[in-house]
Amino acid sequence: MSKVEILAGGSIENAFKENGVDAAMTYKFCGNGCRGDFTVWEIEETDMKRLAAIDDEDWPDHLGWWWHASGSNMGAPNAEYVINGHTLLAWDDNRANWCSGCAACEGADEDLDECYGRRDSPDLLTYFYDEIGVTRPRNIAALAADMAKYNDMTMAELFSLTM
Repeated sequence: MSKVEILAGGSIENAFKENGVDAAMTYKFCGNGCRGDFTVWEIEETDMKRLAAIDDEDWPDHLGWWWHASGSNMGAPNAEYVINGHTLLAWDDNRANWCSGCAACEGADEDLDECYGRRDSPDLLTYFYDEIGVTRPRNIAALAADMAKYNDMTMAELFSLTM
């Protein structure tokens, strides 16, 4: 049996208990301000499919929330970002838009680097919010799954490194 990672929040442990899911928490984030708490769990793929078969309308609020994604629609990362002090492969679709068209910029990647500068984010959620424009848990799960894959790590490792 293969295991998958899910992004979850609320009282997801209740869903696991009520549905007989054996789950291992691999990361926990305690939010502050507008950021809520969330966790990363490892569960059997068959359990994930069983949970996914429950209609949203039939999912009680007291069971929390969860999302699984095998990846996003962003394709391969096209840049390196420094996120929480760690250089990672990431996406930067707006890179060319930041170049001001200065006389020194010929449009080559090296020139864009000079005009554009190094990109830093204090943490992964800020990167997702500010650079990609993603705030919904399902989209964060998809991007985190892809980013972890392209950086050769698990989602739990990605969040541990960048939060």
